[in-house]
Amino acid sequence: MRVQLEPQALQNLRIQQNKNLIKHRKRVKNLPVSNASNPFAFGSKQALAKSVKKVMKALPVDRIRQMEVIQNITEKLGLLSKTKFTHNVRCLPAATRTEVLKFYDRGDIPWQAPRKRVRSQ
Repeated sequence: MRVQLEPQALQNLRIQQNKNLIKHRKRVKNLPVSNASNPFAFGSKQALAKSVKKVMKALPVDRIRQMEVIQNITEKLGLLSKTKFTHNVRCLPAATRTEVLKFYDRGDIPWQAPRKRVRSQ
């Protein structure tokens, strides 16, 4: 197709292509970096595997510590939201506690063997 163009039309085409190229480069330069994984971040699968192997070698041996390190890294990179620590408090309700205390305060039941009754002599 370009062979069939006249020299003036070919020159106009090249000028238009240069303008489009400059406009495209400016737009790409100003694009924000997304958090989505980029499949082209590494040149090849082997380069990615090598990087993963290095990171795995640098991690601690303990699985729990590995999870803490990876979780901290993902939070710093913004891949995951920060975790909120929750404390699981395992305690009995107040009503149950008072009932148990009342049960042990009875005089006819000893502390050591609550199912045994004390024979009064």
